Amino acid sequence: MPTFARIPELPSSNLGWTEEEDFLTPFNSPLSSRCRVAVPQQEELFIVEGAEDMASLFSVFAKDISQRVETDLKVAMLEKVILELRYTVGELMTQRTIHVPVASLEPEPFVLKHPIIVVVQSDDDQFVATLFDANMNAAGDTQVEAVDNLKEVIVSMYRRFAELGEHRLGPAPRKQFQVLQSFIAPKA
Repeated sequence: MPTFARIPELPSSNLGWTEEEDFLTPFNSPLSSRCRVAVPQQEELFIVEGAEDMASLFSVFAKDISQRVETDLKVAMLEKVILELRYTVGELMTQRTIHVPVASLEPEPFVLKHPIIVVVQSDDDQFVATLFDANMNAAGDTQVEAVDNLKEVIVSMYRRFAELGEHRLGPAPRKQFQVLQSFIAPKA
């Protein structure tokens, strides 16, 4: 329980009226004079000597403020993460990768032994189609154009490798030719 000490008040020249009351009734009218009520001046003021109670009150306020600041910082960080995720999702939507099964090389005189899977990715303002097994790719303005261009690359590389012969190819082209032979056969 806090304890109180008496502090003497400074002398006043207001005989029974406080300055606030005189200020609040500036008009000298019968109505205002009837509304004035005599309030005795205080002779003493009280202060709290229990400073530990004030310190604990300030401690509670400080803790509340620090929790609010911490919460605001967490919210700000979450907002930043959400913005980054929105940006990333937007990028993924515009640069998404698709897998296209290719079942024919028409109108070329070759047949596919089984469908090949071509990966198409966006790359700035164009698309790149890739046959990873043979390490071949081609670009185009659209996804369809990129796949068509890759088909042409596959056929032209197969022809070129077949003309040269497997014995004249280096290790990387030889591997490419072997992969193409597993996918492609000349029409009978």
